Amino acid sequence: PVSQKEIDRNNNIYYHHQGNRNPFVDHPEYVALIWNTTPDTEAPSTPTNLAASNPSNTTIDLDWTASTDNIGVASYDIYIDAVFYI
Repeated sequence: PVSQKEIDRNNNIYYHHQGNRNPFVDHPEYVALIWNTTPDTEAPSTPTNLAASNPSNTTIDLDWTASTDNIGVASYDIYIDAVFYI
């Protein structure tokens, strides 16, 4: 938990100096999201219904049904012929 001293300091900086706030003081739950203090031991589901559209020489649009996970899905990795691409 964030101490009252830290909350007061954050408010002082906001109101009297910089005009911005520390989001980690206002929302300490962000720390767990960023630093992942709870280990994720369950793999997400595999995305389904992959569809490619609008191909050109340099781009292609990809759509799929999103994965689900008990904690959350942060990003997707794209592979072409088993080689990491993005």
